[in-house]
Order: sequence, then structure tokens, then C-alpha cells
Amino acid sequence: MNDTSYDPILDTPVDLSKYDDDYRKAKQADTPPPFRPVPDGKYQVIVENVELTKTRTTGNPMLKWRLRIAGPQMADRILWKSEVITERTIPYVTKNLTLCGLNLQTFGELPGRLTELANVRLEVTKRGRTEGPDDVYFDRNLTAIAVPSQNQPSAYDQADRSVVYDEDLNDDLPF
Repeated sequence: MNDTSYDPILDTPVDLSKYDDDYRKAKQADTPPPFRPVPDGKYQVIVENVELTKTRTTGNPMLKWRLRIAGPQMADRILWKSEVITERTIPYVTKNLTLCGLNLQTFGELPGRLTELANVRLEVTKRGRTEGPDDVYFDRNLTAIAVPSQNQPSAYDQADRSVVYDEDLNDDLPF
């Protein structure tokens, strides 16, 4: 028995050229706005995450900070801070950890205590560089003590996000 039967509808090539104009219009409409870097300045941020990793080139330990801008300007944008840990940088790293309310008995206990840095609210200064990553400096702690609790809202929820700027809105989203 031969299973090869010819179906004139299913066996003809599909021609989509009649949709070319619609495709071109849809493609132009879906073009995302160009990426805008966060301008230099002072920002209120919430520490979302701090990760202990190693640098690619030297293998030195490094802290990678993920900081979410709480507002009012540039709310919900992300700033990154990387701190390489060496004998020379320990005073700066220690200063930032202390500013965030993390006081260590020994530096060796840091990996087990990184989660305590989450939800700390800070004021930072962001300065762009022509080459390499931007600089982010911790200016002051805006939370007395970061105590995550189910009954108490996080510092991110308490941030002043009442002011909304037109350039921060993305009203052309389809949902």
C-alpha cells in the first residue's frame, strides 16, 4: 500500500509576501526605545542582592552589589557596584559594609552574612566613566536597621516613589 497521497492545499508552498507591508509596520512599531543610561547624580537605592564572586582576570574575590533605584527619579532602574577585595581595598570594603549596618567580628564570616545586606536603603552617588563600569559611591544609610519581616514592609516598599517623571514611563507597552 502506498502512503503518498497528494493534497493540493497542504503540498503547495505557503506564500507570505502579501503580509510584507503589515510585517514592516509591526516591526517599526515594536522597536524598543533606545537604552538610556542612568544619569550621574545622587539616588536612593535598595540593596537587592550582594554576591561574592571572583574577578575574571586575577581571580581576586569581589563583591557584586545589585542596587535598585527607589526613586523618585529613575525608579526601578538598576545600578551595579563591584568591589574587588585585596589588601589595599579592605578599608573601603569595610567602610561600605559598616555603612550598611553589617559589623563583622572577622572578615571570614562575610560570605555567610551577605543576605543581611538585602533591603538596606542607601543614598548613593553615581558617576559615569568614559571607559569601564560606572562608579557608585555609598553616601549614607537611609535605614536605621534593615529588619526584613513579613509584618513590616521592606525598605523598597517604603521608598518615596510618589513622583513620576514622563521620561520614566513606557506607555507604549502592549499590555
